[in-house]
Amino acid sequence: MPTIDRHGHPLPLPAEHNPNARRFGLFLIGETRCPYCGTANPTLQQVWKSQGCLRRGTPGPTHKWAAYVCTSCGSVVLAKGKDNAAAENAEIAQVIPSAKSAHEDIPEPARAFLQQAFETLHAPDAAAVMAGSAVDGMLKALGYTDGSLYSRIDKAVEGHQLTKSMGEWAHEVRLGSNRPRHADKDNPHVSPDEAKQSVEFAEALGHSFLSCQNEWNEALRTPRNRPRRTRPSYRGRRRPFRGLDKAATPPTATASTTSRPLRREPAHAPARTRPSSVR
Repeated sequence: MPTIDRHGHPLPLPAEHNPNARRFGLFLIGETRCPYCGTANPTLQQVWKSQGCLRRGTPGPTHKWAAYVCTSCGSVVLAKGKDNAAAENAEIAQVIPSAKSAHEDIPEPARAFLQQAFETLHAPDAAAVMAGSAVDGMLKALGYTDGSLYSRIDKAVEGHQLTKSMGEWAHEVRLGSNRPRHADKDNPHVSPDEAKQSVEFAEALGHSFLSCQNEWNEALRTPRNRPRRTRPSYRGRRRPFRGLDKAATPPTATASTTSRPLRREPAHAPARTRPSSVR
């Protein structure tokens, strides 16, 4: 088979000759991290596979699907094949959900700490420590650099960078990271659920206050394409009638402006005269 075209350019290898392509099989090979527990090079075993491409009721490409279970945490991921690829070992186009990665807009070293927290969820103590370090780095990126982490969290709440409930969660993450870091005598370890909550809070903090701020700043710097509104010009033509002028309209007396109702005289009523004195 030729590997170059008539112009001398290399031809792309077909799918069946691509050694790095992920394919349907008894095991899902090629995933570097489990999206749930963060285990490196997980063993993902197939538990279900569709017989060919699944039919759909609307126009569009069809896909082949399969489910794989992680032998470390027991969670299931879905594998989606390429468009209209129904072969037994068809190439996989997408794995749902994908492994988590820290947003690129989060500044260092908070981004590195958060990425390590994602990758160490299978070790709760390490994940809790990394989540606490990520929160610490994000507060420093927001300008709170003086004092301890305890005081900086309170300053962020006072400065309205964190809400009161988020401040309480930040203190929980701080305490959770201190337990394994300082080898607490009574409760030195963090449970998997506590570590997961700490990592999720650090992820939400980084997305809300750092990633969104960069997106808002970029949106403000981008010029708007909306046309500028101008006042209509009536030069050479009559101004349209828009009703009587408010200044020319006589005010109407209402019950709120007068202390007693107005007295109306009939049109045929005689003019009032001063009564004569009694003789």
